[in-house]
Amino acid sequence: MHSVVERKCISYLVKKKKVSSKTVHQIKPENLVDVSLTNINNRSVSDSISKKMITNDDIDKIEQKVEHYNEDGSNNSGRKSTTRLGDVANRLKNICSAGIDAVSDGLGRATISNDNDDDDALFKDPPPKEDCPICMLPMPYVQDLGGVRTIYQPCCGKTLCWGCYFAEHEEVVKGNLKPWCSLCRVPSAYSEDEEVKRYKRRMDVNDAEAFYELGCLYYSGLEGLPKDLNKAVKLWKQAADLGSINAHCELADSYCAGNKGLEEDMEKADHHWKIAAIGGHEEARYMLGVRAGEIFNDDDAIKHYMISAKSGYDEALKLVGIWYKHGLATKDQYASTLRAYQDTVNEMKK
Repeated sequence: MHSVVERKCISYLVKKKKVSSKTVHQIKPENLVDVSLTNINNRSVSDSISKKMITNDDIDKIEQKVEHYNEDGSNNSGRKSTTRLGDVANRLKNICSAGIDAVSDGLGRATISNDNDDDDALFKDPPPKEDCPICMLPMPYVQDLGGVRTIYQPCCGKTLCWGCYFAEHEEVVKGNLKPWCSLCRVPSAYSEDEEVKRYKRRMDVNDAEAFYELGCLYYSGLEGLPKDLNKAVKLWKQAADLGSINAHCELADSYCAGNKGLEEDMEKADHHWKIAAIGGHEEARYMLGVRAGEIFNDDDAIKHYMISAKSGYDEALKLVGIWYKHGLATKDQYASTLRAYQDTVNEMKK
């Protein structure tokens, strides 16, 4: 089990591509100094340490690991060290001392610039949520997020929140409204077969969500359709090609778990999660945070968690809080995320 400061070192190495994300789990805590510090240049703190804080206690713990090495790189047993930890220890002291002097409270904070254009696009604020066409309140992609669910209307291709859908249904039951779609005024489908035909008519005009929803029906065997995983996956892929954010997340989850007729393929899962996250899917963004955390890329992980939480995703908010308690996120990061999360949830519930 790695300590917080050890995790920060690994995170730095992964970010700088000094350690492969595929082999990062092979790093043992007791060998961390050997692996990490030989890859840190004796330059300024801003060029040498990732976006984390290093305290006096952290320095003491790491120095204790290397104090038995002599300046020539040998240890007390006389055996030569291939990593020359004596020199490494001096470099560590210089780097950490510069960081401590940078702030009066004894905490050093440093940043590393990110020149990756793909990352710039990935970490942009997601687009605003789509509004329900009746109540005009924002709707999430994830069902039950903030207590909000949505339903697709195959007659006109519109998506409504369940609150408006059921309010209309109650008025129909009371006899106050005719059983028509409140948006396109088309009578409700009289049979399961008619409902499926409406999905297919929407597919004829390349409605991405129609492909996705029909795929879900085949997956679950609803509306009189047989369960057909191959058909479901084919429709989801078509929906994704047409731009369905829900379909991208569905495919990512399936590739990750190796189920629903797809073999496990984490490269494809990451690809679809990224597209869905850029499009605003709250859970897809959260999963990118999980993936980044698994390979110790903590800088990217906290960014993903914060964006997901600010979009209203509960699990992401919990993790931001946990990371704050363990020193992997700052107080400002947690506070701003909490405020944005509450604003988003309140906006959906107005």
